[in-house]
Amino acid sequence: MDKNAKVAPQVDACKNEWDSVRPYVIEALNHTFIDFDFSKRAIPTDNAHDSTYWPFWFRLGENEDVNEVAAVATRVIRNIYKWYFESGRPEYNKKKKRGRGKNTDVKTRYTNKAYQKVLEELDNDRMYVKHAKLYFEKFIELLNEKGIIEPFRVYERCWVVNGWENIEVAKLIENFSAEVRKVKPKSDDVRVSWNLFSPIMLSAEHESMDEIRKSLKEDISLKESTVENVVQIINELKEKVGGILENIDK
Repeated sequence: MDKNAKVAPQVDACKNEWDSVRPYVIEALNHTFIDFDFSKRAIPTDNAHDSTYWPFWFRLGENEDVNEVAAVATRVIRNIYKWYFESGRPEYNKKKKRGRGKNTDVKTRYTNKAYQKVLEELDNDRMYVKHAKLYFEKFIELLNEKGIIEPFRVYERCWVVNGWENIEVAKLIENFSAEVRKVKPKSDDVRVSWNLFSPIMLSAEHESMDEIRKSLKEDISLKESTVENVVQIINELKEKVGGILENIDK
């Protein structure tokens, strides 16, 4: 019996699994690596001749760092496979197209690196108040505690909105931005620091923060209870940070 025939059933199973999970992998990698289009990096395989089989390959650019691209991509792919099987093999039904831009620095979202860049921006950008980084870290922590957001394990460092409407989250972030920015606009149109949240957060529908951002432009009235919740959360945040700073100053 041909030794390749022994692995044929496993090869077919891997191929079928990859065909199903591939669109999720491509989408997650494209979300992670802002300037890349992984649909153009996927290479078909035919490598079962030695009784082993890899269902897919992804091409790495000549000047791309193994740790910044390959290692991160591998973790994302692993997480997608794990999520796919734990979620009962959901059928993919989204159609998206992306272009690839030329890049020198590898820009990512939903990674540890992206999260660290947000913290660095809060530390170094003069538009933010002193201890803005602490406010941000405690804000994320508070939203986690209240179940407003939850970690999305598909990515290295990402939170997904849990149960709140887009407009409600937008108002919450708008109020947070007003607290950490030095310049308080005279108009009611508060400038929102979306750049702090876009690299690390997704909407409840797993779309980018652009969908949440758009809701501020729509004429939607918030429930009175939601307004009260937003104010309460911001007050809790100020108390939490205030207590920490008090202990630091002692």
